[in-house]
Amino acid sequence: MQGAEKEKNMTEANWQFVYEHENDDVTQLLLKKKQYPKVDVIWCARQIEARQKAKKKLPTWYGTKKIVFPARVSIEQSSSEATAMFKASLFKGERMIDITGGFGVDAARFTKNFKKVTYCEQMAELAETVALNKEVLGIENLEVCQGNGLDILQNSREKYDLVYLDPARRDAGNRKVVLLEDYQPNVLQYLDLFFEKADEVLIKTSPMLDVPQAIKQLKKVRHVWVVSVQNEVKELLFTLHKYQDQQAQITAAMLYGKGVSTFSSPFDRLRTAVDLHLPLKFLYEPHPALLKAALQNAYAGKLNLYKLHANSHLYTSDRLISGFYGRAFHVESVFSLNKKDLKKHLTESKANITVRNFPLNVAAIRKKTGLKEGGEVYIFATTLHNDQKVLLKCKKIDG
Repeated sequence: MQGAEKEKNMTEANWQFVYEHENDDVTQLLLKKKQYPKVDVIWCARQIEARQKAKKKLPTWYGTKKIVFPARVSIEQSSSEATAMFKASLFKGERMIDITGGFGVDAARFTKNFKKVTYCEQMAELAETVALNKEVLGIENLEVCQGNGLDILQNSREKYDLVYLDPARRDAGNRKVVLLEDYQPNVLQYLDLFFEKADEVLIKTSPMLDVPQAIKQLKKVRHVWVVSVQNEVKELLFTLHKYQDQQAQITAAMLYGKGVSTFSSPFDRLRTAVDLHLPLKFLYEPHPALLKAALQNAYAGKLNLYKLHANSHLYTSDRLISGFYGRAFHVESVFSLNKKDLKKHLTESKANITVRNFPLNVAAIRKKTGLKEGGEVYIFATTLHNDQKVLLKCKKIDG
């Protein structure tokens, strides 16, 4: 859709329809479109569908009247406002360039910390949408450039403080890819160009990427950030520096609401050994961001926790660690899967079951125990350091 056509749809009648029906079923609205001859129901339905997707993910955009949203897939692929705010907080300077702009969420947040931000987007409709929205949002220091971001960067005479990119992670057949060399653009192929234009580069990747392999391939990695929102790892951030000659640092960044908790370690110290012990009074399951960053042992060592088994990633202590990054439990009993023990320790009909380093999966344990999903009981099926296969019956500690 060309800019003029897009603006033609932005009538007061269309906007009023969008806001009046923003919680309605889009499919039903489209089926009844003949009932609304004074509005473009197809355009409105697209806006309503995108707004429903953006309500929690992009609260500022959702809460600002007359923001135009692109197709749903662009909302799904964009950074959340929470992760955009976090990554923007890591940098500041005069100029930066985002060469894979998308819906512009990251670029808009970077304008808070840079005097000028250049946004590049190959898809004309997305670039037009961002150009319209920047006026609505009152962002004056965002330059919108439609075109191939690599070409724009290559032809620019500017020296930037930061080059940022969020490469596409799908191939020509729209299949997901997980290797850096399969991303579009192939970041490994253009590292020299990035460092020609800026001393610092920030690359956002999928949480599925293998961190040690990526550090080895990118070579100039200064910092890796494993970013999670509400206990789910959302993205990996790799900060590269042209003159990097030190060991990379890795940080688990755990975002909750407007707050963030972090834990860091040099990458070469992740193999921290933790003493092994049988289950004590309390059990700990590290936060997913710590696990993805392989920081669980370093974190447990700092808290003087014991580990149940070298491969379990479950920890224990005699005293409660308040504010633990992850889930904490009170251990009520430890027993085997034999019928006598099951009858003695499992009087409930429901339990939440987690398997860590155990020969049976959750479905097999449910079949053997007869436990249904749910309830307030938590069962951890695991192997202890003496190779004993056990079930730990626990009660979750809130807070």
